[in-house]
Amino acid sequence: MLEVKNVLAIQCFNTQNGQYALFCDDKGVYHGNDKDGFILLAVLENIILLDRPIKIYYHFPYICVTERYGLNAATVNIADKNVIKFTREDYHCDVSSYSAGFLEHNGRVLLIHQTQWNRLDITDLETEKLLTEREVSVRDLGQKDECGGTIYEHNNYIDYFHSLLHISPDGKHFLSNGWIWQPSDNIMCFETERFLEEYETCGEHIEYYRGYAWDRPCTFVGNDILVIASDKDEITAEEGIAEAELK
Repeated sequence: MLEVKNVLAIQCFNTQNGQYALFCDDKGVYHGNDKDGFILLAVLENIILLDRPIKIYYHFPYICVTERYGLNAATVNIADKNVIKFTREDYHCDVSSYSAGFLEHNGRVLLIHQTQWNRLDITDLETEKLLTEREVSVRDLGQKDECGGTIYEHNNYIDYFHSLLHISPDGKHFLSNGWIWQPSDNIMCFETERFLEEYETCGEHIEYYRGYAWDRPCTFVGNDILVIASDKDEITAEEGIAEAELK
């Protein structure tokens, strides 16, 4: 019975009040409400329960569970209880949240999910088809630039650590609340249509950073505006960026 289990993560229905998805310490995903009770949909054996938090996302008819600082994730279809397992590579995942989020695109529910530290993929959950198949590589050209640095050839490759995702209500844009190597926090914004064709290379950086502050509170307000929490009144801006305008 649910009342004797510890709830590790909870998320409300994206369009209907009173419906919840729960993930408990038995690795069970439950769905329901206080009035009618909760039913077990699936047991996610691939989710490892450590002393780190679990994240849960709910976009009908799908529920997604991730190890926030781990390697594993899974989705459950409420209608048929089908489970799809996902994973990401282990490179600084202990300090980078597992990137995941739902969006609707052309009448389909898609999952954006992290597969490498600098790579997001998009999967159609109904067909389980990967929509972003590509090669990601970086190659030393054996040449030096005018400052003596090594010149590399990048193929769908960016130096950026993805972390928590935020998706606009209409699914046309999303942002990754991640970081670049220093380390320094940095938010990248993407247009969904362009990402499906150009992948990470179409991302645009928000010129705001504070240091070790990735996964800072932020959210979309409507489809065209996002709000970022600032931890200090003073803002560090890149050269050429007007601080007053940035505020």
